[in-house]
Amino acid sequence: MSRLDAALEPSKKGGMRAHISALPAAVAERLAARGLEGTFKIAFEEPPPSGAEMVARSHPLPATLAEMLLEGALDPSSDSVASLGRAGAWPTPAVNTVTIVVLLRLRFKLIVRGRNERMLLAEEAAVLAWDASQTKTILTAEVARTLLEQPASADLAQIARQRLIDKAIEQMPAMLDGPIATYARDRAQALAEDHARVRVAAAGSARVTVEPVLPPDVIGLYVLVPAGH
Repeated sequence: MSRLDAALEPSKKGGMRAHISALPAAVAERLAARGLEGTFKIAFEEPPPSGAEMVARSHPLPATLAEMLLEGALDPSSDSVASLGRAGAWPTPAVNTVTIVVLLRLRFKLIVRGRNERMLLAEEAAVLAWDASQTKTILTAEVARTLLEQPASADLAQIARQRLIDKAIEQMPAMLDGPIATYARDRAQALAEDHARVRVAAAGSARVTVEPVLPPDVIGLYVLVPAGH
């Protein structure tokens, strides 16, 4: 269990208990500067249990962890948390064929048309995967996340790892213009429908259209090979 895992434990009355002192010192110090110290109850879903603090995207806890993970990825020599690789390859029992998993940042333009027209920007993260030999089929985000949760069964030689990553990178332009672009457009349509339902519920008159900003940003790329491959 990592120190990040040890810092969270289920609460008997629902939610989680966050132990800031169990985090690496560099993380705990930065959280203390934002007013988070000691142990407190948190929740990740609405409505939070009594006495629990709702942790959303902008909360100092995930925001600070995200900042430090990014710093570690960009500068492994920093005093941040352990570096986060943006590309990798490893064998795992989670797959039967070579599978590519990507972490994407999807951005959208929300055009609000009412008395005045204005444009807003929104973004979300997505994890997608596909069989390296069947590039037309995108696995669902839930399946892709499950693949990454399975630990590696062994290590690969550097030359083998780099070869797999290079082959995956060669596929990316076609994937970004094809299936991934289709996924982004589908997400834009889903967001537009969500906004439409909210407007109906609120009896609002403004119309919102959602357009994806293509291509999305590739934040991470990982190649999973069958165990014993």
